[in-house]
Amino acid sequence: MQRYHIATDRYIATQQSRIWFFGMTPRAGGAARKLLALVKASGLHDAPLVLERLEREHGVTTKDELVEVLRDRKRASEIPASWLQSLRTQLGEPEAPDTGVMAAPLNTISRHVSIEEIGGTVLSKWKPNGDEVGPELVVMQGDLTACKTDAIVNAANSRLMHGGGLAGAIVRRGGAEIQTESSAWIKRHGKLPVGAAMSTAAGKLPCKYVVHTVGPNVSRFPSPMPEHTEELRKAVWNALLEAERLELTSIAIPGISTGIFGYPRDQGAQEIVQECVRFSDERSSTCLRLIALMNIDDPTVSSFVRALQDVKDRGETTTARSTEQSAQPEEEITAPIINQLSSIKIRE
Repeated sequence: MQRYHIATDRYIATQQSRIWFFGMTPRAGGAARKLLALVKASGLHDAPLVLERLEREHGVTTKDELVEVLRDRKRASEIPASWLQSLRTQLGEPEAPDTGVMAAPLNTISRHVSIEEIGGTVLSKWKPNGDEVGPELVVMQGDLTACKTDAIVNAANSRLMHGGGLAGAIVRRGGAEIQTESSAWIKRHGKLPVGAAMSTAAGKLPCKYVVHTVGPNVSRFPSPMPEHTEELRKAVWNALLEAERLELTSIAIPGISTGIFGYPRDQGAQEIVQECVRFSDERSSTCLRLIALMNIDDPTVSSFVRALQDVKDRGETTTARSTEQSAQPEEEITAPIINQLSSIKIRE
């Protein structure tokens, strides 16, 4: 199913009404559509996200302006190399000297911040792609406001009013500038839709950014509806995309919507973990190298541990069965999935 970064919805809306995405008038819509088509044709994922950054950092709103930037060695060096190569190839422009790759090397996390330095207790970890490139998932118990990952995720409301719960704690520790920047964003763009994400500076927090994402509020429902599940998954996906847009290598995610928004802890943890795994599988070349699932309270952390173990067991079983199936007839494969959740213990 198609997943949208907040920029995607904005870009589509501009084609239907006014082209404020690039600060253009409606008359300039054709140029914007052509530029979007060009970026898509280059093979880059999340074309609207790429366009948003090119416009914000380089003033690119048309194909000619993009060509001008690509021909300027200094300006081109500021574009992620993977984007640069794809765009140059699509436009037939000469290749620039190697300026590095967008994805961080595998040892980036250990070189800049080890799991032990992040803060908190490691309870479980798993790398969905094995030894291949891709982020590692780690369940940790600790104070998110003291976490030293590049970014932490705030389970926000659509008005980005950080008054209580985790959001309030983030502002109290990080400073009023987090709320000020959030309010300024709301003034410019309106409410942040459920499932969308944006980021602010982290103020006095030990991380670099706070990624604010809005999960579904199911407190008035007897149980989550299918659309709530989709919204929660989108909130996780878009938070990870925002970290990727910022070219971060680590991020910490709490139990989005499992607090006052009323999403059942176990079910919410399962959706969050499964979406992180899907992100790891589908975007294995991402710059992210560590996704920490972190909460301070025992019940939520326990749910994360069970959810990760469940996904890990299913993944390992699937791999084992695939290996056996290639060596013997299907009818001979009868090994059941072993449930190991009963052996999991949370450290006191």
